Amino acid sequence: MVILKFIDPLLSEISKIIRNSFDTCNYIEIFPQIINSGKLNGLKFVYNNCIYTVAPDITLRLLNTNKKYFANNPRIYYISGSVDPYLGETLKAGLELINDDEFNSNIEIIKIAMKTLKELSINNYKIDISLSYLYKKYSKTRDYIKKMDYNGTGNIDSKEAIIDLIDTGISKNNIEFLNKILKTVNDERINIDFGTVRYFNYYDGLIFEIYNNNRFIAGGGNYKIKRMNACGFSFNVDSIYNITKENLKVKK
Repeated sequence: MVILKFIDPLLSEISKIIRNSFDTCNYIEIFPQIINSGKLNGLKFVYNNCIYTVAPDITLRLLNTNKKYFANNPRIYYISGSVDPYLGETLKAGLELINDDEFNSNIEIIKIAMKTLKELSINNYKIDISLSYLYKKYSKTRDYIKKMDYNGTGNIDSKEAIIDLIDTGISKNNIEFLNKILKTVNDERINIDFGTVRYFNYYDGLIFEIYNNNRFIAGGGNYKIKRMNACGFSFNVDSIYNITKENLKVKK
């Protein structure tokens, strides 16, 4: 994890590049509250008989936002810290596109992620895409796959065997939808991987993860906010920081 300092020129430059990339795509920056009331995923504490969460997942907060807010702000972004229940802190930079056509918003989000990585001089990465529906009935199996723990699924020794075992309901339409995304993005770094899973249950449709040499740098997907379609993703800024630092050492 990045140890944040009051002055860190590299982190400052990374933030500038990300902000500029999101700004030029006509996204508006928001400033999420650090403390939120309600039983959201994250580090919780009780005060005056009320439950509060410290810096929970941004999308979870949006799901509880009045949809009138998005009428004039359908494109938003943030750079914010996130704290998990185990006191792990991560700096994230992400954006959300709300109330737009599902396919077009999926394409826009993926292309912005790729554009931003290019501007960060990170070109060695892969994007794995899949669908959230595949493991909805098999949450335990999904978690085992996420951990690459195939023994936990019943001594099955490969991701392919798990996919074959489960009646995932992969339809021709689903395959066509993902192939259409591949064709539209038209980049060899993006591929369909049905072993791609996301922990949050709010996803509804496309999900994707971005890796640099097997190191997670971003993830996101499609979801619904009060019957409106939405799509978003977030960068793990800690990972981007470390990758950039390593690249600078190589150049020297």
